[in-house]
Amino acid sequence: MTQADITFIGHYGMSLLMDVNRFAVPGETMEGTSLATEPGGKGYNQAVAAAYETSAMLHEGAVKSSIVERMSGYAKHILDNYETHPGEVLIVFSNSGINSLLIEMALEAKAKGLVVVAITSMAYQHEKSRHSSGKKLFEVADYVIDTKIPKGDGLVEIAEGKVIAPGSTAVCTAIVNMLICEVAECYLEAGISPPFFISGNVEGGMEQNQAYVEEYRYRVKSL
Repeated sequence: MTQADITFIGHYGMSLLMDVNRFAVPGETMEGTSLATEPGGKGYNQAVAAAYETSAMLHEGAVKSSIVERMSGYAKHILDNYETHPGEVLIVFSNSGINSLLIEMALEAKAKGLVVVAITSMAYQHEKSRHSSGKKLFEVADYVIDTKIPKGDGLVEIAEGKVIAPGSTAVCTAIVNMLICEVAECYLEAGISPPFFISGNVEGGMEQNQAYVEEYRYRVKSL
């Protein structure tokens, strides 16, 4: 077993979806024609954790991020901005697995020789893909972990047709931590000390973490 890096693509949140006629320019306020919310919605469809892709993040605009995740041709530019090596693992999170950005990310990663793991809900397997290939994320990934989250993400119905309490955040957080534990165990079985950050509030924690920052700064841009 050889040591490899793992990159996570995904984040958690509530989608606020508004229809507009065009992209806004920096600093511009636009009037939308409708507004809808989705509990968890596109959820963790954007880039976060090991490598932040801020153009697709909610903090730069919920409407913008919803548009970006449906764009074609953008994933290659994101992935090309990072150093990758064949055999490394790319974990792609998408509750629905139907939007272009994440499907293209998986395809681009496979073209570079990466192993793609999709964490997605198979409740959407019969939904129409928004990617030009017509394929959904689970169809292009090497491995698929089904979150079992229902369509719409919400778990608690407060009124007819009104569902809140997204389950994707809790479920995917648990899945990620379980994967981390399994990977760490594999490292140890192979005689490799697994690199991981510890709390900065633990004695010596900051010093240990700084050593990893220096080692991986060239790979993990958010460090």
